[in-house]
Amino acid sequence: MRKDILSLSLQELEILTSKGTVSRAVKEVESDIQGEWKETQDGNTEVVWEDSVTCVLPEAASIQDFVCTCPSAGICRHIVRTVVAYQKRSAADEPKLSWNPGDIDDESLRSFLSASSLAKAKSVFDSGIAIELDRTETPTAKIEGLGNVFFPVPNDVRYARSDRKGSIGEQAVAIAVWAFRLTHKNKGFVSTERKKPEFRFTSPMARTSP
Repeated sequence: MRKDILSLSLQELEILTSKGTVSRAVKEVESDIQGEWKETQDGNTEVVWEDSVTCVLPEAASIQDFVCTCPSAGICRHIVRTVVAYQKRSAADEPKLSWNPGDIDDESLRSFLSASSLAKAKSVFDSGIAIELDRTETPTAKIEGLGNVFFPVPNDVRYARSDRKGSIGEQAVAIAVWAFRLTHKNKGFVSTERKKPEFRFTSPMARTSP
């Protein structure tokens, strides 16, 4: 069972594509369009739909790398239809469990984000920054000066989404992951500012009583 596919809400699919694409895909699934489903030996999910398109969901790939035989580029409605139908077939009615994006390790961050973005993010993080964290539904980090970061798919940084673009967005994702490691609470504020050691000045003239 693909946890990443089951975690993609219609809202997330709309962000990845468009409302029109998702609406049309949902209507097709609700119309009971038929498809021949099979799991290949290498773990891929393959669906041959009755409208003569075939969609392949490679085992280790994110939705951006799913394959469709139609001529459309990117995430087409057939891919969205396949995701929605997969969720329906899997009867994904289990309650969502809270998870912590802080469990995403640094190796995953290095594989997804550029070295320069990670270095800059570490500098910003170490300099001290305030972040509001919320794990009650889709884990979200609201970072002071860097906007919001969302983690719609458990333990998969490839689906992490920032409302900032480019390297700033990459930095925000890394900072959010590190911030989530600072607390086990489902909701609240954290600060990455490290407390400086107290310095007590003692006058050389000060004497202790015998």
